[in-house]
Amino acid sequence: MAVYQIFPKKDATLYSEYPQLNSGLDEILELTKTSTSDPARILISFDQQQLQDVINNKINPTITSGSWSAYLRLFASEAESLPTDLTLLIDPIGQSWDQGTGRLANSPSTENGACWLTRTDPDAVLFWATSSGVTMSFSSSEGGGSWYTGSTTTQSISEYTNKDIWSNVTSQTIRHYSESISNYGYIIRVTSSIENDLNYEYKLSYFSRDTNTIYPPSLVFYWNDQVWNITSSADRIVTNQEFAVTLGNNKGIFQSNERIQMRVYARDTFPARSFVTSSLYAYNKLLPYNSWYQIVDVDTNDIIIPFDSRGTRISADDTSNYFNLDMDILEPERFYTIQVRVYLNGNYYTTSNLLQFKVVQNSGPEGDTFSPLILPTPASYVPPTPTPSGSYTGSYSGSLYVQNNFFEYCYISDTP
Repeated sequence: MAVYQIFPKKDATLYSEYPQLNSGLDEILELTKTSTSDPARILISFDQQQLQDVINNKINPTITSGSWSAYLRLFASEAESLPTDLTLLIDPIGQSWDQGTGRLANSPSTENGACWLTRTDPDAVLFWATSSGVTMSFSSSEGGGSWYTGSTTTQSISEYTNKDIWSNVTSQTIRHYSESISNYGYIIRVTSSIENDLNYEYKLSYFSRDTNTIYPPSLVFYWNDQVWNITSSADRIVTNQEFAVTLGNNKGIFQSNERIQMRVYARDTFPARSFVTSSLYAYNKLLPYNSWYQIVDVDTNDIIIPFDSRGTRISADDTSNYFNLDMDILEPERFYTIQVRVYLNGNYYTTSNLLQFKVVQNSGPEGDTFSPLILPTPASYVPPTPTPSGSYTGSYSGSLYVQNNFFEYCYISDTP
């Protein structure tokens, strides 16, 4: 469980072209600018109580070395007319704001939440403004959000790079967690030199919290919870790149509120010949200390949880390797595959075999997600009896309860 993510409680786009328009319910967030120099910026916020709960109750009790990191992640939906190098700036928002219920396409426009001019709605006259430690930057149209100084994060995007936002916002998140600044979220914008230059135009669109896709934004936490507690001999460690990996407790379907310790079993693909009393292929080995996992969506081939030098390390004990995984960080009703990477003899090797499972929406109380129950057999049960012809007479019926579903079963055979 060295990876966890939380999802936004609100987000919106601020359009300088429409300074009083609110877009709080749009499925898309935009960083855009036309040749008339009307840039758009993104606001996104995460719940403070949820953020503190992750750090206090998931990270701090299990961290074994180093510190934790937080990454802001947004999936791109569209990118057009990008310059050779476009630098994004991410800062902690400096004032409170309301999401509102507007959309860009609304006519007349909705003005009940944050917009370029104000942080709630124009009638409330709560303008974006500077104060001690809080600044703003704009060109022709005043507004566009405000932000705390001192912890800007940058990310470069171009026509030739991945357009997704994956930015290390650890320093800002630490300030939110410690409450040295108020947690109003993050503002994403393009550098002023590009925003204010009439020679540049660009369009970057990202999925919002209101998306109907599997790509909502998130704040992803990584930390090192690796435990290496083995007493067995060194010959159990895999030393050859020809190895196979399986999941020992992969039951195929997991509910979204489950927390699983995934058991990883390894063996040599071509074990050395030896005279033993059992199959060499049943001899379980351990992956080396430098081993990691990543999670990939089967249908889209998108990497959901990438390999990370600290956050996805694989632990080991005398039974097998393992790692901890909270299923609620994965979108439900999807199939996923786990891939394993190891560092051996100066090289990295990644498994090509697919260890697949599905996450489904939780439909029962937490902690009782997979508890099969066989209901009593009806008193009318008559056991089948063989006949000379080889058929059976009698009947049997009942109900079986498995994974929150009832299945009726029945055996009936006429007397020949």
